[in-house]
Amino acid sequence: MVVNADRHLNNDLVASISLLLKKACVPNLLWGNYLLTVYGVSAIVDGVDFVVPEALVDSAFSTLLKAGFCSCTKGAECPYTNPLRYPFPSVHLHVDTKTTVLLYRKSDVLWALPDFELAPQSGISDIMSASDMRLPTAILGRTS
Repeated sequence: MVVNADRHLNNDLVASISLLLKKACVPNLLWGNYLLTVYGVSAIVDGVDFVVPEALVDSAFSTLLKAGFCSCTKGAECPYTNPLRYPFPSVHLHVDTKTTVLLYRKSDVLWALPDFELAPQSGISDIMSASDMRLPTAILGRTS
């Protein structure tokens, strides 16, 4: 699956990124401001963030490069290369000039959660898949 660079950030693009990573055997969790919008929280969203296991950051990065995302060419002028940014992404790619995909190591942002796998594990309630029945249903006043 190759990403069309003209696509706007929306649920379909976010789902396609997660699916690309899953097909490459890279477990991933949606993170950051885009996740907040899923729960109806208003947030400024200029990209999408994913958390991946430490050992698979390079695999995730190369998978997204092969799919048509662009590596950063801005160097120190890119706000995502600023070491004062917290949390600092392990790597990032660009969908276009305004939209990024940030990848974080699990140990940097979700250190207290158990390791996660591609398949849901019974008995672990800390992590939910997108199809989990515990997720809230759409209600009036919540974005869809």
